[in-house]
Amino acid sequence: MGSNLVPVTDEQLLRSIGCYLTPKTLRKKHYLGEIPEIFIKMNRRLFVDVEEWNKILNNALEERSKRVKRIQKINSKYLI
Repeated sequence: MGSNLVPVTDEQLLRSIGCYLTPKTLRKKHYLGEIPEIFIKMNRRLFVDVEEWNKILNNALEERSKRVKRIQKINSKYLI
């Protein structure tokens, strides 16, 4: 399980998993209780769970694809 956690303070590792939020932004999101499923706090250190982060990214990509298909379908009706 330890290899699936990335410390919020390590910007290079965050970027390598596709997380382009700054450590400050991630800490703020944790404090405000936003996307709590990605955060794990151990020994006063905050970590991002890579598996949960990837799930959120995949869901967002799927939703975007669905929206694009809907828009294309609507546009094809109105374009001759």
